Amino acid sequence: MTLEEVIKVAREGAAQGCCEALLTLGDRPEARWAEAGEELRAMGYASTLDYVEVAREGAAQGCCEALLTLGDRPEARWAEAGEELRAMGYASTLDYVE
Repeated sequence: MTLEEVIKVAREGAAQGCCEALLTLGDRPEARWAEAGEELRAMGYASTLDYVEVAREGAAQGCCEALLTLGDRPEARWAEAGEELRAMGYASTLDYVE
């Protein structure tokens, strides 16, 4: 989804009484599927984490709190994403996995 689509969906959800948006990282889809990496680069993002940071801000513009699920990620990979995600404000979401 583009940032504009994220904002639109968040606003539509908020109009229906929804106050949360779930963002799913998966397991670095840009590393597994060329099309995912190409789409991210076409939108100007180097990684899924870069995209999620902007999508989180977009959801907030649409009046929704963004929640995060790490997807199918081995425990060792949670630590990889942990620092960046904490910097984005996801500390409470990550506390249960470490």
